[in-house]
Amino acid sequence: AGEQWPVEREFFFRNYQPMPGVQAGDDGEYSRLPQQVWVLRMREAFCVQSGKNGAPLQGASGDWLVQHGPDTYSVVRTDIFPQLYEENVQP
Repeated sequence: AGEQWPVEREFFFRNYQPMPGVQAGDDGEYSRLPQQVWVLRMREAFCVQSGKNGAPLQGASGDWLVQHGPDTYSVVRTDIFPQLYEENVQP
């Protein structure tokens, strides 16, 4: 959705791949590698800390709280969630 945010270099190269025509490490367009995450659609406005030193993240009612790993979260607006994630419900 055109969003940009800073990430550590090591994290970036573990989790992103260059798009065709871009060499790894060069400026250009990258896409996130598939990964399994846990999600929860929130029923009211919320605030959550991501990482030990991360700034608090805020979300609105209907937004999705996405857990990428222990203490690592993101907030995804409900209107762009289906563009970024594929549902795979496990029993």
